[in-house]
Amino acid sequence: MTAADRQRLIGGQAVRFLLVGTSNFLIGFTTFRLVLMLPVEFTFKVGTAQLCSYGVGTVWSFFCNRRFTFKSREAVGGQLTRFVLLQATLAASSSVIIDALVAVRPESPSLIWVLVMGVVTVVNFTVCRTWVYRNRKDGAHV
Repeated sequence: MTAADRQRLIGGQAVRFLLVGTSNFLIGFTTFRLVLMLPVEFTFKVGTAQLCSYGVGTVWSFFCNRRFTFKSREAVGGQLTRFVLLQATLAASSSVIIDALVAVRPESPSLIWVLVMGVVTVVNFTVCRTWVYRNRKDGAHV
């Protein structure tokens, strides 16, 4: 595969990842806002909203990215394990970061969510491409 072919492959994957991500954003952000609208106040409510949002999005993302973005034909088991580990790490860290930032800027939970999740998206694509959906046979990226 030439460098140009690799660039086209990565570019195509990035576009498809962003399309899946856009749908995931709509699903996740709606879930986030719905949890925040619950008429009950409790400690770590914003963090809980983020965890719920991330959970719903994780299920959607795994299957869409597996088939549409990375066109994977590898066994589901290993990929699912790696995906869940990655998403758990990103969910926990983003929840803590969002909750901490909202404690400083309580008037801006939605803006903070969007900014943090933008960074998470870049990290997520990179790790999915290089670790989660890699080709087991030769270690190459799919």
